[in-house]
Amino acid sequence: MKQLLSLITIALCSLLLLSCSGESRSTIQELYEAARDGNSNARRQLYDCTGEAAGEYQELYADDICYSDPDEAEKWWKRAKQNGVRGGGPNFYLLFLLRKNWFIVLCIIIGLIIYKATNSKKEPPILLIDTNVWMDDGLQHWFKRLERYISENDGIIQLESIVLGELKGLSKNEEKRKIAQLGMSRIEHLQMKLGSQFLMVDNSTRSDSIADTVLLRTAAELRNSILITNDRELRILARDKGINALKSSQFRF
Repeated sequence: MKQLLSLITIALCSLLLLSCSGESRSTIQELYEAARDGNSNARRQLYDCTGEAAGEYQELYADDICYSDPDEAEKWWKRAKQNGVRGGGPNFYLLFLLRKNWFIVLCIIIGLIIYKATNSKKEPPILLIDTNVWMDDGLQHWFKRLERYISENDGIIQLESIVLGELKGLSKNEEKRKIAQLGMSRIEHLQMKLGSQFLMVDNSTRSDSIADTVLLRTAAELRNSILITNDRELRILARDKGINALKSSQFRF
């Protein structure tokens, strides 16, 4: 009999505890709703509540006010954390970052640096092409890529008139007529396709009438030039003068 009474007592106590717990949560919910509606007394009572249920509603209240009063919200999040809620709330971390002005400034600076690095274009070079490159019948695909590169990158091809003169002279030679005419055909094609990006420079009045000498002097005068020649000796002479000289296969599109 005594054992039965003990069991009944334990059961009644458990029911009482559950009842009290449920009432506590409902009371806290009422305080939360009143606090959200602007009741300062309810807000103070909600803040003073303890326990997991209190922490949950304290966190909800912090989320409600985080944008209108960030400092107050942070205080409520800390209170929720004291009551067993892991803290933060869905808006806590975003708000934390937004409130740190230094962080925003740093992000903007990094973004601008990345944007400038990825979007800034290097100044395209002025290409000086030697006679032997124009005549090379194995560079058909190379010249197609060159045309596309110049068009897409606002580049410039500068043709010295002495190079054209060399091709004209070679076209009178039976053995070299075909490749000389190929070179002139390429020049005409690029001149028509590239328009103002293909420059013809008349240097017939210059005292130095040798093509290699003219190319070296012109390349040295231009700030951003590349001399493209398959003549090894000319490349060596150019590099000795500080000129960027490449053979056709070395030029990177």
